[in-house]
Formats: sequence, structure tokens, C-alpha cells
Amino acid sequence: ISEQETIIGVCGVAAPVFDNKNHIRFVLSVHCFCSQVNKDLLHSYGKTLKDIASQMSSSIFPTD
Repeated sequence: ISEQETIIGVCGVAAPVFDNKNHIRFVLSVHCFCSQVNKDLLHSYGKTLKDIASQMSSSIFPTD
């Protein structure tokens, strides 16, 4: 979770998508204005994004 670390007023969350060798292949991220979300909502977005990234990892890079 990033809160105004790079751009003032912008928050974001990110989650990695791993391949079948546990290497990060790409990252999903969502950014929004900090004034429009609270920490609980931002954490909720992070959990949802993590779940989606995990599903993508399994679908795109299945293990043998």
C-alpha cells in the first residue's frame, strides 16, 4: 500500500503475479485519490487485488 509516497494526494495498492517458478512476472495495481478512500477501503482493495493476482498466477502459470 502506498499513501502519497510518489504523488501527493494519490494512494495505491499492488499485488504480484507469480509464474510457476515463483518469480514475479508482472504486477497488478490500482491507484486512487487519497481524499476519496479511507485506510479500511484501501486495505480492502489490496486484499481483493491480492486474491485476483493469486488466481491469475494459477491460471496463467499452472504448476505441473
